[in-house]
Amino acid sequence: MTNVEGPLPQDEFAEVRSVYDTHRDVRMHMKYYGSRLASYQRRNLAMEVGIALGTSATLLALPIWNTGFGKVVIATLALIAAVLGVLKPILNWSKKIEHYSKLWAADSLSPPTPSFDDPRPVRSPPRCSP
Repeated sequence: MTNVEGPLPQDEFAEVRSVYDTHRDVRMHMKYYGSRLASYQRRNLAMEVGIALGTSATLLALPIWNTGFGKVVIATLALIAAVLGVLKPILNWSKKIEHYSKLWAADSLSPPTPSFDDPRPVRSPPRCSP
């Protein structure tokens, strides 16, 4: 084993920098896709809860809904549930959740420091959110 003193030669420095750049890119992709995945999962859960609350027959059986205020609230909940029910297939958040799950899993399973002869290119993060 040789003892190297001083700075690395330029070509070795470039290789080390490339490894660290790749490691940083993979970790940043994991954070980005994980964040997008969590965001879409929260949105989807909120939509599901809104639809479930608005279409629940159990809520309609409560005596508070027979008052004037209760009738307005139940009509508003029904309207919101109907709108969410129509928007759900249009927004198609389940596909986006699946897409970001696959991207996050691919980045989390990939080695943080790929070999130099690895033919797979490193993906660049998207410039704008979908």
